[in-house]
Amino acid sequence: MKLRTSDRLLITGRTGSGKSTLARGIFEATPPPRLLIDPTDDESTAYAVTFADPTRIPDAPVARYVPTDPADLAAYDRLYATIFDAGARTVWLDEAPTVVPSVGTPQPSVIKVIRQGRKRGIGHIATAQRPVWIARELISESEHVICFATHFPADLAILSGVMAVDPSELRAAMDRTPEHGFCWYAVREGTIYVCPPIRRSHG
Repeated sequence: MKLRTSDRLLITGRTGSGKSTLARGIFEATPPPRLLIDPTDDESTAYAVTFADPTRIPDAPVARYVPTDPADLAAYDRLYATIFDAGARTVWLDEAPTVVPSVGTPQPSVIKVIRQGRKRGIGHIATAQRPVWIARELISESEHVICFATHFPADLAILSGVMAVDPSELRAAMDRTPEHGFCWYAVREGTIYVCPPIRRSHG
């Protein structure tokens, strides 16, 4: 499959499945500037400049936003407005349900970046444990949907709907993946790839 720097990706999987390792690998393989949004302050990335003011992204190859209040959705919206104005960069949104939960109305600037960021050269990687916990817009706008093993019927229903396959077909594909392997659906190609585990980095 072909991955473009302005593509939007959704990576789902339970804790320990490998989703953060994959997200980190894709994130670090893209050219700077890069921005990691780290609501829970548990993802570090090499040489990142950490900041907390959502209206001022540091002029650095890699920046990491750690909010003062992880539950302040308005602050995330201000950050996404700043991202849209700044333009071309790759954004990794860790713990996406904290920022774009499935309940309530998504913050407008967040949705603006997800829907229109591509024309501004903004790539977006979102990670979440379960699809049912995040806003549907984040799923439906993704050019790539990557899922580590899940057998929750509600999650399978959402993912298979995006992939336009029967839930049993997606379940069968997941059953074929080795431990820490994953299914990668490329929307432009309409193809599900069964992928082996990626090498885990240390440090």
